[in-house]
Amino acid sequence: MAEWINTYTSFLLNNTIKEIGNIEEFITEVTEGIKNPPTSADKKSDKDHLMRVMTHLRDVKMIKDRTLSEIEPMK
Repeated sequence: MAEWINTYTSFLLNNTIKEIGNIEEFITEVTEGIKNPPTSADKKSDKDHLMRVMTHLRDVKMIKDRTLSEIEPMK
């Protein structure tokens, strides 16, 4: 019985650590992705950067509720 308890709690711990790591990676990716680019006279470059920022903002909106709902059980 103790072996199964250990197996289950190890799974929960490893899964929680993995989930937190995924959240940290996502935060880093979004933070880097929404930084201001170097000033450029190229309008296409500005448009491309705007599109990347908008994509990151969409991604944050999409996973925000799911991630917040998973935080409490991970505690």
